[in-house]
Amino acid sequence: MKNYHPADLVDILRKIENLIRPGVVYQTNGDRVKVRTGELITAWLPWFTHRAGKSRTWWRPSVGEQVFILSPNGNLALGCVLPSIFSDANPAPAKSEDGYLVTFPDGASFEYEPETSQLTIKGIKTAIIEASDQITAKAGSKIQLDTPLVECSDHVTFKSFSASGGGAKGSTGTLTGNVIHTQGQLSSNGIVLDSHTHSGVKAGGDSTGKPQ
Repeated sequence: MKNYHPADLVDILRKIENLIRPGVVYQTNGDRVKVRTGELITAWLPWFTHRAGKSRTWWRPSVGEQVFILSPNGNLALGCVLPSIFSDANPAPAKSEDGYLVTFPDGASFEYEPETSQLTIKGIKTAIIEASDQITAKAGSKIQLDTPLVECSDHVTFKSFSASGGGAKGSTGTLTGNVIHTQGQLSSNGIVLDSHTHSGVKAGGDSTGKPQ
């Protein structure tokens, strides 16, 4: 049986301890982070991501996030950072059995709850979806837009009519097909179309009647 020198045993124990070490992200820079583990602050280490080939993802661990350091052969200089574990400083944001939730530091969130089959995206200021060919939105009942402005830069087609051109910054827009307006006023250039009258036009009186 081989006899180990005490210094060798210390080195072996150190390497075993370094194989997997918990820590907290101390500093970030690009695709590298430093981690505080015990009294030690590591050198810049890479962190695990979902994909890093033809398809790539980016979601860097943040300062204060609890992680693990995996070090081949117990060498911290070769370590990689594996996110993440909930902590007192960063507790779990939900208790759903099967749901998916992502929260962001600006208050925005992305959530899908299978129990109610509901997708919720909220807290964002702008949303940009670009498609070189076509974007299709389909609902079994209705699609509701609750916004002060819908801008169309080229062409939008609905089931019963289409809208093209125009837009808030465009020139002339066109509606094609039957359009039915109910509830509320329909205005054009400051004129309420469903209630205005024309003065100076003889129609058995001094003005025309309201639109019928």
